[in-house]
Amino acid sequence: MTTPPLPQRPLRWVERLFRGVVFLVALSTALATYYAIDRKAAFFESFPGASESINYFFIFVGVVGFVALVGLFYFQQWATWIFGVLALFVAIVNVGISAPPLHTLSGIALTFAILILGYFCRERFRA
Repeated sequence: MTTPPLPQRPLRWVERLFRGVVFLVALSTALATYYAIDRKAAFFESFPGASESINYFFIFVGVVGFVALVGLFYFQQWATWIFGVLALFVAIVNVGISAPPLHTLSGIALTFAILILGYFCRERFRA
């Protein structure tokens, strides 16, 4: 007599890794938003094609992105959609304003890392 297979559940270390990455990205997002608010001149030097409205866009996206990252940390499904849409908009704007390539590529890589790790933790997400 065989026992029925246990339901598939992601490994605990994947969930911890997911939360760790989300936490670090949330800290980075908070620092970047503060940078866009407090050091405007340095922001415009770092992003040569940026205007005043782009600065406000990055501040808005930073605040909403931070809220989405907190939702991801607590495995909320709605946060995945907000995070994905914001990441797409930021990548498009980064290309449009000639952002440093490392900044754009790291944002894309972190987005994929969060979404892939989130996929493996999908059973934990609540609507």
